[in-house]
Amino acid sequence: MQLPSVLPSKAFDPEGNDRPVPLSELPEGLLGKIVVYKSGKIKLRIGEFLFDITSGTPMNFHQEVAVFSPQSSACYILGDVSGRMLITPDLEDLLSKRDSRR
Repeated sequence: MQLPSVLPSKAFDPEGNDRPVPLSELPEGLLGKIVVYKSGKIKLRIGEFLFDITSGTPMNFHQEVAVFSPQSSACYILGDVSGRMLITPDLEDLLSKRDSRR
């Protein structure tokens, strides 16, 4: 998944500061929720902000996802990575929120 290098802070800061938050400063845990619309569009909701999810560039190599369990010293193959997702801010949603706050 490719994300913007910074995200709106209001999604993560209860005080509502307007400082962009670098991905390296995001708290651990749940990032957001994926919303699937009847039209087939897919969006990511992070706090009050929506991000568009679209297909990324095709991959030219084989890649698999695996997880290592330190408790059992075992490695589990979860499957192939068949594509990439690109996540970009939903500009219409951002502009409508800005206009409604005026």
